[in-house]
Amino acid sequence: MGLYYRKCNKRNICVDSVCLNYSYLSLEKGDRRDLSATVCPANATNKSISWSSSNLAVATVSGGTVRAVGIGSATITARAQDGSGEYDTCY
Repeated sequence: MGLYYRKCNKRNICVDSVCLNYSYLSLEKGDRRDLSATVCPANATNKSISWSSSNLAVATVSGGTVRAVGIGSATITARAQDGSGEYDTCY
């Protein structure tokens, strides 16, 4: 487990939460679905999100677009890039 330094002060407003528009998706191979991530507060200094899949043989994600590439399950994660550690997942 690593440590991170949260750079929040009067000039840098950190992300308090990341919320996805779906918490669960059921897709068939070849299907695509767009996820969107809402970052709170709206005036956070860095609203950048990184996307990842727990199983690239089942689902890939790029810019929030999930593509089913195989049979099985995967967790899609949207993680704030401001060092806050905030994220949300879709199963």
